[in-house]
Amino acid sequence: MVVFLYVIAFLVHFVKPQSTPYLSLTVSAKWNNIEITYRNFSNYSPGDIIFLTDHDPVGIPSSPLEEYRVEGEQGYKRTHVHYSYSYPTIVGMTSGCHKIWALYVTSVGEIIYKTCLKNYPTWMNDMLPNLGNLSLRSFIIPGTHDSGSYRENQAMKNMYPLNYYITQDDNILGQLIHGARYLDIRPAYYEDSKDKWYVNHDFVIQQPLTVVMDQVIQFVKETKEVVIFGLKEFPVGFSNFSRHTQLVEFMESYFGDYIVRSNGFSYWSMTLNEIVSHPKARIILAYDKESIFYEYRLMLFPGVFQHWGNKRTWPALEAYLRKVQRSSIFPNSDMAELTPSAWDVLTNPHGGLSQMADDVNLRLSNLYENELLREANIISVDFIRGTRIVELAVKANEKRFNIQ
Repeated sequence: MVVFLYVIAFLVHFVKPQSTPYLSLTVSAKWNNIEITYRNFSNYSPGDIIFLTDHDPVGIPSSPLEEYRVEGEQGYKRTHVHYSYSYPTIVGMTSGCHKIWALYVTSVGEIIYKTCLKNYPTWMNDMLPNLGNLSLRSFIIPGTHDSGSYRENQAMKNMYPLNYYITQDDNILGQLIHGARYLDIRPAYYEDSKDKWYVNHDFVIQQPLTVVMDQVIQFVKETKEVVIFGLKEFPVGFSNFSRHTQLVEFMESYFGDYIVRSNGFSYWSMTLNEIVSHPKARIILAYDKESIFYEYRLMLFPGVFQHWGNKRTWPALEAYLRKVQRSSIFPNSDMAELTPSAWDVLTNPHGGLSQMADDVNLRLSNLYENELLREANIISVDFIRGTRIVELAVKANEKRFNIQ
């Protein structure tokens, strides 16, 4: 009987009725244009219009940024409206709309759906009263792949060969404001350089590590949100154990009281309430080198396991993600992006990672919404604003409370 009731609750909360109208906005990775996706408008008529505005409209807008004539019950449109990435320096916001709104207006002038681009800078704290007794493994957590691989000059992501080494549009602070809570960080060390510590994508330097760390500190200081700082690969300068100890001690001195410290045995079983009980500690250092973790086990957490498909096409990636065996105990991340081969990087058949992201990001969103959300833990993507992963994760986390 209990199992039957649980199944009914799951169906009520996780299976979206197909008749429910839905309208969403995303940002294309390659050109930064607003994308419209709509479905289940069963009462569609040929005169229906979707309007885009740069403010929260009252009534039908007289001067929209763009209007798009609807062509059926469901569809997709990459618009001419450009999304401008302005790297934030101050968080100072709550979860909600920003920059672009969309309205679905029927042929008789009735507004039946309104949505917007959204940020979720405080989604964990927003849920704390209801979900604080859960561990992070119980959450669905949005993440970014190669989080430090961005450039303030947006044009560089489409310039060869950098187009195969830039994976995000937002800087670290922007990713966190949007809702990512898992950062995929690849530290590197250069003895003869000014900053010495960097974040790399393979052998390509992306940012000084301190630039990334400063943004994380700023975010957690202002929002009190928990951030998983996942350290992996160590592509340059880590040929010996002592370099790792140097990095850990550098991060300890830099992050200081913002580091979440375990009692030596709880780690990922700590609940959100236990983590935030400390007035400042919000940064989890998940270190993907077992010997270093044991050496600093009161300060570090075990690394997050990454499910890497290394797939070059959508059918292969889709099949891989469906077959992944996800741990129910330890945090693990689906690395939900296409991976070019070395030959791809040399010959540039795809036009770079931004084009590859555009080829799969909305498909990934649909795959997780329809099939994989209930078993996923961390979902890491390229060019996160081109997906609906944050929105889906936040809504699914809210619904999990209702069925427990």
